[in-house]
Amino acid sequence: MAATKAARKAAEHGRHIFIYNNIRTNQTVYSLQRSLNNHSVISQLPYAGKKTVPAKLRKDVWRPLATVTFPLAAQGLSAYRRLREFRKLHELHWDNNGEYPMLPVETQKKIKEGKAAPTKKEKGKIIMDQKANTVADLAAVLKMQDEEGGKIAAGQFESGRRKHRNEVKQLEEAVEELQKGGAERIKAKIATTEAQLQDGSLPDGQVKTLRKRVLQLHFQKNKLLGAEEALERKRSEEKLWELADKARTGAIGKLRQEILDAQDSLETEKNLSEGGRARLEQLVEELSKELDELREARDFVMTRQAGSTDVGKMQLPKYGRLRKRIQELNVPRQPFSAEGVKIRWADLLDAEYAESWPTTIQHEELGLTRHTAPDPDMPPTAWPKTFEQEDVNATGEGEEDVAEEAESSTGKVAATA
Repeated sequence: MAATKAARKAAEHGRHIFIYNNIRTNQTVYSLQRSLNNHSVISQLPYAGKKTVPAKLRKDVWRPLATVTFPLAAQGLSAYRRLREFRKLHELHWDNNGEYPMLPVETQKKIKEGKAAPTKKEKGKIIMDQKANTVADLAAVLKMQDEEGGKIAAGQFESGRRKHRNEVKQLEEAVEELQKGGAERIKAKIATTEAQLQDGSLPDGQVKTLRKRVLQLHFQKNKLLGAEEALERKRSEEKLWELADKARTGAIGKLRQEILDAQDSLETEKNLSEGGRARLEQLVEELSKELDELREARDFVMTRQAGSTDVGKMQLPKYGRLRKRIQELNVPRQPFSAEGVKIRWADLLDAEYAESWPTTIQHEELGLTRHTAPDPDMPPTAWPKTFEQEDVNATGEGEEDVAEEAESSTGKVAATA
């Protein structure tokens, strides 16, 4: 049980990145665990003057900024490494843009006009304030991964398609040979070779060679006899490759948006005629069917590419670390993508520090939290109803009661009169 839990934890390592920030200084740190560790966090903080690196963490000033969840652990580890590198660049080149919003307005104006330079204490504040840079870096890293993953996926797709076309060409040649009597010629060769094996005076080495030759001829014969069926199957797969090419170039996202638009029209437009509603429902059904076909084709190609490694044909060591390493390197790498990446923000407005985000990223609220980030695999905890909301509700109920009492008293006075 413990071993299974440890293996699952190791496989998940890197799939989540937890970002914390200091609410006083806007320092930020990255962690691969939910809770902060004193040693690993303090080692991320640069010394920028007196009192810029604390002796230990204080839970009342370090709060979760965001939690990033990736579809692959390897993608998360790659993003973690790049985020650390970018943050180091910001700390070393703190004066590259000449804008320091963390300083007083008058000081900023003097620095821009060249009448003053940041003091040692102000430099420390500038270097520590990394919150906006962290958000912008995260958006940049996700864009880079999406672009690089798209190039890798395109290369893998083209390589797989070329291999598929070569297989079709070889099968067409085999069918042509079969039609010209290739199977009968191979059967004749098998009969001749088996007749030679009947000679008892042959040395053992030659007997072994002839038996191997018989097996090869049987393999060639069976391949020729099954060429027509294999060719028909390969040609039927050509449509799947074409659909997968459409899915790769963004057709799935477009179809998904069209389905959402049609469903919104069905829900919001109440004045639709029966014919218009029927047409929209039929459109949603057709688009959903097309979307399922694209997904099926994409999954087929991904499965085919994952099983296309030629490790079995290589001369590998019988055992040992080298054999395992060669097998790992030859497994096709699944390309990184922004699709499936989810970011939970303690404050959704912090996402606006970045100029833009990949469109496929999901932005959500982190929910109620204290000094430790919540479990990213669990739904966020909802915020409790505030006292102001309760007071407003209570005030509204009280006003309704007063109005009812006033109406009843007015009716009583009129009846008395």
